[in-house]
Amino acid sequence: MVANEITSSVQAKGTKTVVAAAVAMAISGTALAASQYVEAPASGAAAFTTTTTIDKLKAENVFTYAPTGDKKQAAPLLATGADKTLTVAADQTIWVIGNNANAQATGLWSSGSSKSGVENKGTIYVTTNAASGGVTWQNRAMGVDKGTATNNGVIVAKDAYGMTVGSSGDKDTAKIVNGVNGKIYVEDRGVGIELGGVASGSQTKAEATNYGEIYASAAKDFGTSDKNGKFTNAVQIKGDANNLLSGQKFVNEESGKIYAADASSAVYV
Repeated sequence: MVANEITSSVQAKGTKTVVAAAVAMAISGTALAASQYVEAPASGAAAFTTTTTIDKLKAENVFTYAPTGDKKQAAPLLATGADKTLTVAADQTIWVIGNNANAQATGLWSSGSSKSGVENKGTIYVTTNAASGGVTWQNRAMGVDKGTATNNGVIVAKDAYGMTVGSSGDKDTAKIVNGVNGKIYVEDRGVGIELGGVASGSQTKAEATNYGEIYASAAKDFGTSDKNGKFTNAVQIKGDANNLLSGQKFVNEESGKIYAADASSAVYV
């Protein structure tokens, strides 16, 4: 799918806005055959099972989240407070692993106020342990409820999401930016940038801008027993079942490139 081919039809709905200044490129599945995902190191990395602070990070960091109990629980590895910002350095790597059905794991999370922000200059790998019941859309590299989430490094989402917005941002507009040096790869199943999708009427108003590159590989068939579906979308703008989401905005700037393999979507609405 080419992004600017769907611009007019999206705007005609009146509930969502897509602006495409540059053409998204549809390419063959073989062109994205080489996986960018690297498995987490078995030893030597800093290991975390809950939220920590950025001063605790080393060059390599593994966040494995598997909450106990029978309810879904959200936890970021790193999070901001009101008017606070944090940056993952270019020489730092983070693995985020949602390890069971109740895990809602995030690498970097921005909240607190419109002046809050998180930035990735390093590499974030995020994945879901589907064999243990993990849910694809519950795990992400970066998220924002208030403030700005910026990627100026590399995000590889393998059966997971890259950058998303939350559901309690109130009237503030949350912002997602994939910078000119930012690269987001979606492999097997998942979404690169998502605006919306939470099944409630309290979704965060959000806008996203792509100056960099987003790649969506062909969706993988996980088998008949799988409950998470078959999809890979570079960008997704989606409301809940009652279409309560409105005013979301995605802009693909002139420098921005979106690559979608066969059977995947550049922009899905």
